[in-house]
Amino acid sequence: PGMITISDLDKLTDMLAAYMLPSEKEKQVILETLDLKERLGKLSIYLDKEVKKFQVQSKIISKVQKEMGKTQRDYFLRQQLKAIQEELGEEDELTAELKELNTKIKKAKMPKNAEKKALKEIKRLKTIPPASPEYSYIRTYLDWMLDIPWSKKQGINWIFQMLRKFLMKIIMI
Repeated sequence: PGMITISDLDKLTDMLAAYMLPSEKEKQVILETLDLKERLGKLSIYLDKEVKKFQVQSKIISKVQKEMGKTQRDYFLRQQLKAIQEELGEEDELTAELKELNTKIKKAKMPKNAEKKALKEIKRLKTIPPASPEYSYIRTYLDWMLDIPWSKKQGINWIFQMLRKFLMKIIMI
């Protein structure tokens, strides 16, 4: 009863190959090998390879979960800070900046389609972290839109000057 027989090892090898190896080819190699010692050696190599794959996958999943956890934690803390500031009647710098941009856009006398686009970009800014490169691009775009004297008619030279100014801002980023 306490002894493991060759027959038991043979069955165990077949069972491990059938349930633990993902590749049909690997399973077939094990099942076709007649010498038990050789079968156990091949099974050991295949299982070692599977363990290493699992370890790599586990490490990747752990890193992803850690990063997601950090991102979620940061988001949660920002939301808490925002709620506290609202409760105290305070406004964070970002909210004040976006409100100011909103006001400037409405006062700029832009054509309706340009104003609509600018306001849409402000909504996007609210969802993007200020440290993000995309935030800087959108902010520069809005500044450029606000630099245009929408209420004045200008000649072609003015358009080139504005384009040059815009390109210089982009280069400085």
